[in-house]
Amino acid sequence: HIWARDFTCDGCEFGMVYVEIPDHIKGKGSNKQVVDLISVALCVGSVTAGFVNNGYKVNLVQPREWKGRKSKAQTDLELRAIVGPKIKEWTEHQKDAADLGLSVMRAIKAKKITG
Repeated sequence: HIWARDFTCDGCEFGMVYVEIPDHIKGKGSNKQVVDLISVALCVGSVTAGFVNNGYKVNLVQPREWKGRKSKAQTDLELRAIVGPKIKEWTEHQKDAADLGLSVMRAIKAKKITG
């Protein structure tokens, strides 16, 4: 999941990107899982390189750093309040990316993350 945001504050502009990096695959992983993980890593590398080349600071976060802070039902209610009925059309991945962004914004507001 990737979340990006442009900011303008007091005449300065900067961008931030947060990229979820998956935890390692436990011993039960198959070759297909390893290939899938490598494919994701290559894709994320390409996407983040594009952000870095455009002046963004890229932050890598583990799922445990932002997931599980609230129930899935609470997340769905929050996203429905922001997005409206179209949220029904979103995949779980899209919801997770939006929730990652909301989590980062809450942390910034609480001054736990400083861009």
